[in-house]
Parts: sequence; structure tokens; C-alpha cells
Amino acid sequence: MAREVQMTSDQREIHRKKRVPEYAERIGNINKACRYFGVARSTFYLWREGYRESGDEGLRSRRCGPHHHPNKTPDDVVEKILHLRRTYHMGPIRIVWYLERYHAIKASDATVYRVCKQHGLNRLPNRVGRRAVHTHRYQKKVPGHHVQVEVKFLTLKQKKGAPVPGTSPFGPTCHIALLSVVRKTQLEIPIPQPKDAPFANTECGTSDPTGPMPDSSSRASNEADDRAESETPTIRS
Repeated sequence: MAREVQMTSDQREIHRKKRVPEYAERIGNINKACRYFGVARSTFYLWREGYRESGDEGLRSRRCGPHHHPNKTPDDVVEKILHLRRTYHMGPIRIVWYLERYHAIKASDATVYRVCKQHGLNRLPNRVGRRAVHTHRYQKKVPGHHVQVEVKFLTLKQKKGAPVPGTSPFGPTCHIALLSVVRKTQLEIPIPQPKDAPFANTECGTSDPTGPMPDSSSRASNEADDRAESETPTIRS
């Protein structure tokens, strides 16, 4: 007894398509052949021409999608993503940061995840521990682009120990620190000050952004100036 040869899905598809033109040629009627196999006439002619030109290969199913993708991720970028994923077990966010920092390549975390998933690397091995999500790493484009100001708020007190009216973290004390920053950096920024503060500057907003500090016999005002100078904010670029 002859052994049955197992056919693949492509071979079965080719054999089914080949029967349609053969049956139509045998009975001499294309309409009957199409009705018998349940195919359209346009499909019949497509199969027949493909079989006449290329034989069985002309009946093989081909993908109907586009052959060129203009927005496709370049192959070299895909290789870098897969290398970082396999070697260092980085996640999509870290890979995006690494590519932009060291290779000047911009890619979204969704693109990185899609590439990893297409290659079966969307899940890390069980032996790899879970890392905590790091904070966003800011990068300055030019020197001095980012300025960080550290301010210490002071509470001014009178002779008897009572706090000076109007001194709060968002009041005149904050203006002392800002005025110190303006003096050190020579920033041309007028800073409004409350008029009831013991060190209020009535000429603020003129050509001199800081304005001359008026002399005051008040001990609280002198102490405030001394403390502001000693607690000058640090500017980092």
C-alpha cells in the first residue's frame, strides 16, 4: 500500500487552484467551472495566467501589503535596540535615553517596545531583577541653559523675639534672597517688593533693576541684609 504523502498548506493551496483551470479546460466552459468551485471569473483568469507563466509558483499566495515602508525603523537602529536589550537588559525608556544621548537617534518608547516584541524580546529572563523607574534625566543644550537656584528662607525676629510682620517663606524674606541673586549675577530683572517691608525699595522698576537700598536704623533691617548676604543662593549651570 502506497504511503500518503503529507502536503504542506502551500502545496494544498496550489493543488486546489490548479484544479480550476484544468477542470475548465476539460469541460470547455469557464462559467460552469467557476460556479462549481465557487470562484469569480476575475480570480479564474488570474490563476490561469499565473499558472501558464510560472507553473506552480504562479499559484503561490503572495502578500498584498506594500513592499516599501518609508517610515520603517532603519535596520541599524533595530540592531542597536536589540543589542542593548540582549546585552544590558534595558527597558524601552532606558534604550530611548541611551540612543539619544550617545548615538543622536530619536525613537519613541513605543517603537522600541514594538521592535523588541517583533523579535521575541518583550519579556526579560526570569533571572533579571526588576529595576526601579529612574527619574527623567534633563540635559542642557548649551552651557548655562539650565540654572538651579537654592534659596534658604529666613524668619526675621524683633528684639523681644517676636517675628517681624510680613516675613514669611513667600514674603519679604524671599525678596531678600532674590535681590542677592540679582546683585551677584547682574540680572536686569526688576523685582517688585511689598511697601510695608522694613527693607522695601521704593525705586524698584527703574533703570536700575535692584535700586539703591535705603538706609534704615531698624535693627531688623540690618540683620536681614546681613543674613541675606551670608545665605547667598548658589547658581549652577
